[in-house]
Amino acid sequence: VLLRSGIDLDGRVGRGLHMLGGLFVTAEMEEPVDGFDGIGLCAIAHAGREIVIESYFAPPLVFSLRLGGWFGSHFNRMLRYRHFVDGGAMVGTDPTGVVKLNRKKEVEIDFAFSQTDLKRLVAGTKTLARIYLGGGALRVFPSSYELLEIASEEDLGLLDERITLPDDLSLGSAHPQGGNAMSEDPSKGVVGSDFRVHGYENLWVADASVFPTNIWANCQATVMAM
Repeated sequence: VLLRSGIDLDGRVGRGLHMLGGLFVTAEMEEPVDGFDGIGLCAIAHAGREIVIESYFAPPLVFSLRLGGWFGSHFNRMLRYRHFVDGGAMVGTDPTGVVKLNRKKEVEIDFAFSQTDLKRLVAGTKTLARIYLGGGALRVFPSSYELLEIASEEDLGLLDERITLPDDLSLGSAHPQGGNAMSEDPSKGVVGSDFRVHGYENLWVADASVFPTNIWANCQATVMAM
């Protein structure tokens, strides 16, 4: 809205986008668990200062889009839909993204997961896999483009060997934050601590875009409080 209104504050508006980004990690249990029969997102696990783990489940079509495997392997996995438990490993990315307008005044987002983000995600995937295996899972499937199956602690090393680039994973993002960073210094931020846009008397922004750095959690309650 600010950019389309011609407000860019010397290029600071739209800078510093960040989000919770991650991947789904699925486990196959021996007996049917019917993970679809209930609330999809119902638990959050503390896995350290740099990783967020949430349980999640989705209807068959959405579920299939990020279940690893190709053709026959994917088909055979989906036949076990009732036996799956699912969750996500997420990290708060660094504020390196940019929101901008192209020549047609259309919004474009320039963002890439860093190697630091990837390292954190691999660590989170290992933690979630250990939770699943400890709970009796037969196999664990990270959302990778290469067919990966983890059946034991020893198999976790496959993640280090085969996940070396962000494009090796089917990554997703949620809870976008930043872009209109809060700072009392007008040369560094877009809004002050009172949410007023620098240089304007009657213009405020009070949403997740003012977060200078990631809060590493679902940001909805914080936004409502603001």
